[in-house]
Amino acid sequence: MKKRQLFRLLAIVLLFALAVISARLAERNARLEAALADARTEVAGLRERLSSAPPPAGGQELLSPPERRRLQDRLGEHAIAALRNDLMTHPELIPVEPSLGGKMGFYDPAQIRILSDRWVMAGFEDGHNAGKLLLRYRIDDGEIRWEVLDVQPL
Repeated sequence: MKKRQLFRLLAIVLLFALAVISARLAERNARLEAALADARTEVAGLRERLSSAPPPAGGQELLSPPERRRLQDRLGEHAIAALRNDLMTHPELIPVEPSLGGKMGFYDPAQIRILSDRWVMAGFEDGHNAGKLLLRYRIDDGEIRWEVLDVQPL
C-alpha cells in the first residue's frame, strides 16, 4: 500500500510541476509575442521613414574602410567628391540618345553612388528620359579613366 500511495503522491507532484511549468511557458510566450508585435510595428515605422527620407547629401557610398583609404591614397582626402565631379564632366559615356532637345548628363551628385574602389552606379537624364549606368573606374597617375559596364534606361 505504501508504494501505491507514494506513486500517487509522486504523480500529483509531477502533474502540479507540469502545470506550473506550462503556465510559466504560456506567460513567457505571451510576453515574447507582445515584444515581437512591438518590434514589427517599429520595423514598419522605420521602413516608412526610410522610404520617405531624402537620399543623403552627395549620394550613398558602399565603400569599406580599406577601399576608402586606397581611394584617398590615390585621389586625396576628397576622393569621393573628386570621383563625382570627374564623372559629371563625362556625359559622352552615356550611350543613350537624348530626346526633345535635351542633353544627357550626370546632373545630380546624389545619384552617383560609389560602390567600391572600382565601381560606380550613376543616374543620368536629359530632362525627359533617365537611366542608370554601372561603371568601372581606374586611377592612373591621378587621372580617372571610366568604362561603361552596363546601362539601364528607365
